[in-house]
Amino acid sequence: SILNQTWDTTSSWVNNTRSFYGYDAQNNEISVKDQTWNGNNWVNSDTIHYYYHLDNVVITGIPSKNNNTNVSIYPNPFSSETSILITSEKNNFTLTLTDVLGREIMKTTIVGKQSNIERGALKSGIYFIQLISNSDSKLISTKKIIITD
Repeated sequence: SILNQTWDTTSSWVNNTRSFYGYDAQNNEISVKDQTWNGNNWVNSDTIHYYYHLDNVVITGIPSKNNNTNVSIYPNPFSSETSILITSEKNNFTLTLTDVLGREIMKTTIVGKQSNIERGALKSGIYFIQLISNSDSKLISTKKIIITD
């Protein structure tokens, strides 16, 4: 626990707050309970903070949104060009291509149900395509594409 005190003008220490820390089996801090000194007693605050530590987390994929829209990308992996086919009631989308670090590589508008992506100067690697409906700004789908040599 930690006790916070201040020095007042009468040359004495004044209790302000204290905190009690909870730890898990790996000695990670998982909770903090604060108390305040009311002049006579310690009073529990209304707040308890919880902390969670996630170690060795492996992300195995990004789930697609279930919104009656099907997005097909073929071929995938590809080396020169790939096609995107969108099955949806909507027909106007913003396509954003990002690299694995989340940097935006390309942004374009798709009008209709099909579009092509040309490799151009893109390096081999893994990229993500995000489709957003321009009519309501909702995320339609996030897909992974792979460019090979």
